[in-house]
Amino acid sequence: AKSDSTTIARGKYLVLGPAHCPNCHTTSKGFLAGGHEFKTPPATFYTPNITSDATTGIGRYTDEQLAQVLRNGIKPNKHAMAPFMEYHNVSDEDLTAIISYLRSTKPIQHRVQEHEVNMIGKIITRFILKPAIPVKRPPVSVKQDTTSEYGRYMISIANCKICHTQKSQFTGELISQPLSGGSPIENPTGTYTPPNLTPDPKTGRISEWTEQMFISRFKIGMVIPNSPMPWESFSKISENDLKAIYKYLKSLPPTQNKIESTFIPKKSTKT
Repeated sequence: AKSDSTTIARGKYLVLGPAHCPNCHTTSKGFLAGGHEFKTPPATFYTPNITSDATTGIGRYTDEQLAQVLRNGIKPNKHAMAPFMEYHNVSDEDLTAIISYLRSTKPIQHRVQEHEVNMIGKIITRFILKPAIPVKRPPVSVKQDTTSEYGRYMISIANCKICHTQKSQFTGELISQPLSGGSPIENPTGTYTPPNLTPDPKTGRISEWTEQMFISRFKIGMVIPNSPMPWESFSKISENDLKAIYKYLKSLPPTQNKIESTFIPKKSTKT
C-alpha cells in the first residue's frame, strides 16, 4: 500500500465507482463495515468488513493477503473464495491503489458472522471450489483511454459478467456466452433479469443505443427502486471510461438471447 494522494485518489475512484464496493460491503453497521447477506442454494454468505479496523476489518491482514483475495480468490486462511468478484486481472497499479484507499478508510469495529454453509455447500467447497488464477500475468499498469481494450479492462473491474451472464447457482461458474443476459435475481420488490449487452440486433438491449445514450443512462442513476444494478456507484464512472466500456460492448460477438422482461414487480398481496 502507498500513502500518496494520487494513488489513494485512484483507489477511491475505483472502489466507489466502477468496482462499486459500497453496494455489497456497506450496511447499517457503517460504510464498508460488511454484513450484507447473500442467500444461495449451497450457503448464505455475509460480506466482510473491509474498513481498516485492526481486529474485525482488513487491518489484521497484510497487503499480500489482500492482493491474494482480489487477484486469486484466496482468503487469508488459504481457502478458495466463492466467485462473487472478478478482479483477477486488475493491474498491479490499480491493485495497489485499491488496497491503499481501503487502508485509508475510517476503521469500524464490526465482526461479521461466519458464512452458513449447508452440506451441499461443504461438498462444493471441498471438491469443486478452486482459486481464480489469471490465465496470464496481469499487467503492471494499464493506459487509461477510450479504447475498446481499456473498456474490456473496466468491464472486469465493474464485475459486469457476474450479473449479465447466466451462472450456476451452486458453483457460481458462468454457463452462457459472456454478457448475453444473466440469471433472474429476486428481491422484495420483484424479479430482475440482467439484459443481453451484446450487439445482437434483435435481442441486444443496447444494440441501437448511441454512445451518448449509453453515457446519459449511467449518469441518470437509479430509475427502478431497489434495482440490483449499482447505479449510484456507476453514475460516478467517468465519461471517458464509459466511452471505453461502450466500445468494448459494441465489439462483442452478437449473441441472440431474448430477455422477455428485465423487471417483473411482485404482485400485491393486499385485498
